[in-house]
Order: sequence, then structure tokens, then C-alpha cells
Amino acid sequence: MTPKEYFMTAKEYLTERARMTESCSIGCHVCNLSALKTGFNGSCSDLENVDPDNAIAIVSEWSKAHPRKSYKDDFLEKFPNAKIEESDYPICRVRVYGGSCNSVRCTDCWNEPMEQEETK
Repeated sequence: MTPKEYFMTAKEYLTERARMTESCSIGCHVCNLSALKTGFNGSCSDLENVDPDNAIAIVSEWSKAHPRKSYKDDFLEKFPNAKIEESDYPICRVRVYGGSCNSVRCTDCWNEPMEQEETK
């Protein structure tokens, strides 16, 4: 995998690493950045310093395999019989979940990933 295939901004990397490790509360024995999983002889922060491309690739691959839940996904989990067409949403997402919407199309707003706190 080349660096361009897994490019992430620093903010995306830190956000997804925190989500992957549950802010380092999952335990090193199950963490994808741990020496047990990577074979790297050192801590995850050592891996990030010595081989950042590998650390970014690990987090990026995990992130792609574990996409964040969208508002639409959450709504349909709670209301499985709701009929939602791509162009015909029954209600504005903001009226259900709060927050704000700057989208022109409801599709964009409903397909945004939920904030991490809201999905727990």
C-alpha cells in the first residue's frame, strides 16, 4: 500500500486512532497498533515515531473496515419500517437529532457520520 492510498490528515488519524483504541481503554493485547499485532518491538507511540507510514496504514485500514454510523443508519435501526427514498426523507435530520444542517440536499445531511458520543 502506497502512502497516497491511505492518506489521512493528522486530525483524521488522531480521531480514528482514538475511535479504534477507544481512547486507549481497550488494552494493548487487542490493539491493532500493539507489538502483539504489528510485530514491532516497542510501544504504539514508538511505532508512530519510528514507522509513521505503518501506523497510519493500520489506522486507515481499520477505519475503512469500521465506518462510522450515519444518521440514516441510526434512524433506520430505531425505525426499521420507515420508508426512506434517497430524495424523499420524512423529516429534517436536525428536527430528530438536533444540531445544525448546512446541506442543500437532505441526502447529504442524513448520510453524515454521527458524532462519536452519539453512537455509544
